[in-house]
Amino acid sequence: MRENFIESSIDAGYSTLEEYEVASKSSRPKRQLNAVDFSNAVAFSEESEGDGELRVNYRLNATGNIWYSTTSKAESLSDETKALFNSVSVLFAAMTKAMAQANKSLFDFDDWSKLIRKSGYFIEAGKVQKHISIEASTVTVDTQILSQLLPGIDKAPSAMQIGKDILSALNGEYGGMQKKDDAKMAHLLFICEEILGEASVSIRLFFADSKQMELMTKSPCHKSSTESYEQEQRIDTFRFVSPEQISKYAKDFEKDDPAYLALIKKLTDSLAD
Repeated sequence: MRENFIESSIDAGYSTLEEYEVASKSSRPKRQLNAVDFSNAVAFSEESEGDGELRVNYRLNATGNIWYSTTSKAESLSDETKALFNSVSVLFAAMTKAMAQANKSLFDFDDWSKLIRKSGYFIEAGKVQKHISIEASTVTVDTQILSQLLPGIDKAPSAMQIGKDILSALNGEYGGMQKKDDAKMAHLLFICEEILGEASVSIRLFFADSKQMELMTKSPCHKSSTESYEQEQRIDTFRFVSPEQISKYAKDFEKDDPAYLALIKKLTDSLAD
């Protein structure tokens, strides 16, 4: 695996630290912004703007499955943080390989949920219901959805396009289903955070049932909506608790590396139960 994995991803926008919501509920920035330590925090954040406003910069991998939120430049991340984030890249590659070997769809909620829970690397942190408002306007539905789910992405056209491609693929998968009534669609997103020196990893599993999918199909994502409507987005969240268990896989490996193949087999077997 390349050590500059964050640099090989693309810009996905930014937000101020004050606006930022930490994805992993177990993690909080070591420093709080207040009158006493604000100047030190600005100095700590190498990505802050000249006006003294702290900024969290986002990046997204090419498949739209790994999201990075950092207050430091990629080359300034600690070795521990690099190892942690690299572990995520390796684990995600193994998970998708396992899904493919088991002939599972990468949009199936039940299979992703089973794989995450049985992997031994995550614990469930909770379920979130996020309210999304779609307005009748010239802004396309997919742009409105992504801007509310991933604040900052509207500032990055390339990352926004990846998100739109995912929504389009999700609609295509749903359209080809035989039994739509019991559909449980999902998109998996790893959230890799480094906020003021504290690193954490969590998973957000975005859930959509048949009612939500029908609503999205009724108002095609790539077009603007002629009417306003509301929908609730369920997001299951999981916290990465055992990075040391897979850190050994985070080094360069060959496709036939025994340890990596063992990891894939373990994940594949969990889907067979």
